Amino acid sequence: MDELVETPSSCHRCGQYCTNVRTPPIVTWSQDGDAWLASLPPDLRRDYQAKLAQRLADDDDTLPCFWYDPADRGCQHYDHRPQICRDFLCNLAPETP
Repeated sequence: MDELVETPSSCHRCGQYCTNVRTPPIVTWSQDGDAWLASLPPDLRRDYQAKLAQRLADDDDTLPCFWYDPADRGCQHYDHRPQICRDFLCNLAPETP
C-alpha cells in the first residue's frame, strides 16, 4: 500500500464530512480498502470490523461515521483514517495562499 498522504486541508474539526458518512468510507469508495484495513493495528482492525458489522445491520442512515467523536468534533483514530478522509477538501477550511 502506498504511504498515506496528508492534504493541505487537514481536519479543522467541523464535522462536515464525518457526520455525513456512516462508516470510515473504505467499504464502498476506496480501491485500497483491503490494504488500509490490513495496515491497522490488530485491536483497531477488530474494533473496526465489529463496529462495521453493527452499523451495516442497523438501518439508520442518519448516524455519523462510527469513528467520529462529537465531543471532540474529530476522528477518534485520526492517524489511522483512510486516504479518502485525508483527501476531503472542507469548504469551511481557511484559505491557503
